[in-house]
Amino acid sequence: MDKSLLEQLQRDAVTGLYNRTHFIDLLGNAVTDAGKGRNDQAVLLLEPDHFASVVDRIGISNVDTLLRGSVERIKGVLGPNDIAARFSDHGFVILLRGRPHESVQVLCTALLQAINGAILDLGNHSLAVT
Repeated sequence: MDKSLLEQLQRDAVTGLYNRTHFIDLLGNAVTDAGKGRNDQAVLLLEPDHFASVVDRIGISNVDTLLRGSVERIKGVLGPNDIAARFSDHGFVILLRGRPHESVQVLCTALLQAINGAILDLGNHSLAVT
């Protein structure tokens, strides 16, 4: 299959992250590895608080900008081997492989700091996401 077509099939058009379908394939590989004793893995689920009320405030036309801004903050914290995906309309998942437990805790703290209270400029709206 053409590499660019494959990339389009695996990526979310709005955020550029992997899509849910591709992430589930990658997660299956991680589960197989866990069955073989590889336990240096973790899965994180991230969802913004009160998303429906946020959409009501900013309007549906600004949702894609909000999602992209959130993704940029998430990507700014992740390492080169961490895999992020858009898992639902407003939810993201991250697969961490090859990270000891302490490193996962540090990353979780960094993600919270990067996202909580960040002000996103949405044109005629500014919004703090938690």
